Amino acid sequence: MQGQRIELVVIEDDEEDYIITRGLLDESEQERFHIQWAQTLHDGLGLLSDEVDAVLLDLSLPDSVGWETFASVHETAPHVAAILLTGLSDEELGSRAIHEGAQDYLVKGSMDSQLLCRAIRYAIERKQIEIRLSEIANELRARNAQMDTELAMAREMQLALMPRRYPDFPASAPRGGTAIAFCHHYRPCLELGGDFFDIFPVSETSVAVLICDVMGHGVQPALVTAVIRGLVEELGAQAHNPGLLLTSLNADLTRLLRQPDQLIFVSSACVTVDVKTGGMFWANAGHPAPAVVRACGGPIERLGQPPGTHAPAMGIDESSTYETYEGLLGVGDRLVLYTDGLYEVIDGEGEEFGEERLVAAMQPGGALLLEDMIRGVLDRVEAHAGTGDLDDDVCIVGLEVKRVEA
Repeated sequence: MQGQRIELVVIEDDEEDYIITRGLLDESEQERFHIQWAQTLHDGLGLLSDEVDAVLLDLSLPDSVGWETFASVHETAPHVAAILLTGLSDEELGSRAIHEGAQDYLVKGSMDSQLLCRAIRYAIERKQIEIRLSEIANELRARNAQMDTELAMAREMQLALMPRRYPDFPASAPRGGTAIAFCHHYRPCLELGGDFFDIFPVSETSVAVLICDVMGHGVQPALVTAVIRGLVEELGAQAHNPGLLLTSLNADLTRLLRQPDQLIFVSSACVTVDVKTGGMFWANAGHPAPAVVRACGGPIERLGQPPGTHAPAMGIDESSTYETYEGLLGVGDRLVLYTDGLYEVIDGEGEEFGEERLVAAMQPGGALLLEDMIRGVLDRVEAHAGTGDLDDDVCIVGLEVKRVEA
């Protein structure tokens, strides 16, 4: 403020006190003041135009006393820096006013020119900072509101990329007469998630289930899931050989996501089931092994790779290739694919739920409907977490063979 003319209003009913204050201001060698004086609150409020920088305010006026005096000034001119003039007995009131928006208070009779001018200058600077911070806060609120709207829209778009209805197999089956039933649960830990799954036909009698987990959370992984969806649309016909599909996805993803200073990788598993033969074909790219729950009971099987083999996540090495493995699914058998957000849940004591517990939670599934089995797994995970909130994206997809076509 040095060198600039300060527009100042003094609201003081005692003329002698005003003359003393005016004299102290006139002694300043650094600031130039244009001073307007009022002896009542009513007259003073009329002087508080947009051009006024600061007001020196006596809290004891003929038409207003105490807290209400400041409150009226602050309500009328919130842009003006208010410095209160108090008596020795009013210091508590002055402190309260500062908490409510005043910039400073000065005790009458204890001021000199330097103290008074510095208090006015600093009060104006603080007020300007306060106003700017308020403007920034309002801008941030507006931007956050816009971002929330856009994130909600993006979330709806992301959910639209997931299967909206499960396909019937074989394709000729009457509505509701599908040979394969599906169930899934998807929950991002933020507005947008990095987990993704798709269920799509490969032939008249075979269907593929693809599940992916993009590293990280939020907007970037969500964008990658959209890229994966587009690539699956182009390459889905290769899912008769899941290893070939993952190999092609990896090559394209690595080229698209390669950044000189950033590594983005995607774990994935793909399983194709043929309802004509009961054949099951799978491949894995660094993803948790899908589980098979047999209708006949017995231990749950895992669709992993042979010992000594390695299947890295996609997006790391463009030349990585993935093998396809084969098995059989009979009537009543179930296949469960999931992401690591389910078993990496930590309880209040820091203990992880773990993949073994997760798989064990599927064990009694044969006696339950598929939907109830999946819900039971989620209940166990949430009970371990102790709250309904999970720290990672969660995706689980279940498949049950209802019949095998002759």
